[in-house]
Amino acid sequence: MATRAKNRGENRPNRVPVSGRRDVMTVADKDESYVYRWVNDTENRINLFEQGGYELVHGDIEVGTKSVDSSSSTSSVVSKNVGGGVTAYLMRIKREWYEEDRIKAAKTLEDGEADMKRTLNSGKDGTYGKVEIS
Repeated sequence: MATRAKNRGENRPNRVPVSGRRDVMTVADKDESYVYRWVNDTENRINLFEQGGYELVHGDIEVGTKSVDSSSSTSSVVSKNVGGGVTAYLMRIKREWYEEDRIKAAKTLEDGEADMKRTLNSGKDGTYGKVEIS
């Protein structure tokens, strides 16, 4: 009798307690040559991302924990209702382009920090104040 109960349990999916956390946005089986992200369809953001090299993800892709409101694949584009009447679409960009963008963003940040600390004509640096520990 214990053997029969054990065999039944092997086919049962993992149980998630009602109060447990649900993983609703994770994408399984991603292509490692791309970086994926969810983009809310607000204020022309989808178009902005497409101009930046992102593409909408198409196909039958497993997203998160099973739920009644699971991701939809209307016209094969992967999307998810995220509340407040907003739909998020799964988009991806080539990993090479993503890394290039990160390097450019880091350079912009470094230049901005250097600009804040630049040496002024008076010979003083652009910082002021001091910290004393007593």
